[in-house]
Amino acid sequence: MLECIITQECGGNNSHSSVAAFMANIPQSFGKYRILEEIARGSFGRVYRGEDTSRHNHPVAIKVMHAAHLASPQERSTFLQEAQLLTMLRHPHIVPVLDVGIEEELPYLVMEYAANGSLHQRLQSLAPRPLPLQDALTMRSVRLARRCTMRTSRM
Repeated sequence: MLECIITQECGGNNSHSSVAAFMANIPQSFGKYRILEEIARGSFGRVYRGEDTSRHNHPVAIKVMHAAHLASPQERSTFLQEAQLLTMLRHPHIVPVLDVGIEEELPYLVMEYAANGSLHQRLQSLAPRPLPLQDALTMRSVRLARRCTMRTSRM
């Protein structure tokens, strides 16, 4: 489905121009996900609010990373291994990762949609007050768990 969107946008088969065309335009779908709107963008890629069409249009956030960050087969393989480990993390303060993969050369993560905003937005809303102690301790333990998971995946 993306291939049709990409080919129409860039008029050729060059994968670099295909990726650029995809990233420049918001597609209507991405794999089994329907994209509703772009909700964020940054140096690593874009985040879209979408729906999982295989789960009765369940709301999701789709993080599509720029292909340049995972140019080699080894980098893509490492991304997939580490992302699969993220799907195993379960904690009330972690947004669950539902799906990972590479679609049309673009690595992606699909997460539950957090309707109440991002961590960045939460911290901004608290500024200049400090983060509540329980929230800070929870985030610290999540960061430590993630580091341990990443190190284990590289062994």
